[in-house]
Amino acid sequence: MKKKIGKIEAQIISCLRLDKDKAMTLLYEYYSDSLFMVVNQIINNQENSKDALQETFIKVWQKAKYFNPQKARLYTWLRRIAKHTAIDNIRYYNNTHRNSNKTMSLDENSFLIPSTDVFNIDTIGLYENLAKIQPKYGTIIEAKFLEQFTQRDIAKNTNTPLGTVKARQKIGLRELRKIYC
Repeated sequence: MKKKIGKIEAQIISCLRLDKDKAMTLLYEYYSDSLFMVVNQIINNQENSKDALQETFIKVWQKAKYFNPQKARLYTWLRRIAKHTAIDNIRYYNNTHRNSNKTMSLDENSFLIPSTDVFNIDTIGLYENLAKIQPKYGTIIEAKFLEQFTQRDIAKNTNTPLGTVKARQKIGLRELRKIYC
């Protein structure tokens, strides 16, 4: 079953390939408000959300040639880029302000680690529970979520294949879930 798209969406899709300037104007005109709401729901700060929205449109400009209307609707593709840009902005902000006790608070529906003022890992016994699972899983979880290393960095630092790091992270999270649930 083929997805039915509206006239504006069809016009924007054709412009993405032929006339990116016109496409970006139409994208901003028709989608900026809803994308701003997506970004602001995650970041929860007007100024930072405006910056993230601008970065979203820059990424859309750069990745326009990769959009495939057979795989996703235009809004879904835009929303995904906006969401990931907002998450990247929060991670960047939290990493650059790690030593100053300033962290960006997140909406509870964003599924990211909340501010350390609200969520203290000592009070939930995370370190004790990490010790209960096998060390090969616990060290990956600690490096990824507490020290905020990327999976690629963990693989490089531990001289472990990236796929193994991903598998151990998944298994480690499953083991922690069993302890907490």
